[in-house]
Amino acid sequence: MTEKVAAWNNTWSVGIRVSCKNHSEILTTRTQAMLLFGRKATIYMQGYKGYFDLADVKPVSEKK
Repeated sequence: MTEKVAAWNNTWSVGIRVSCKNHSEILTTRTQAMLLFGRKATIYMQGYKGYFDLADVKPVSEKK
């Protein structure tokens, strides 16, 4: 999992637009990707109070 988080953070910057499973609207990342509780790759979105599973998130904007 650590490699997945590092790869995301090295490829994408905070503030990119993403699509997310089970959400029809485009979201914007608020943080870098991180390991939640040391085992789950997650990312926090603007306007939400909770973490999204990184496996459910796909960028829809240009690379940093």
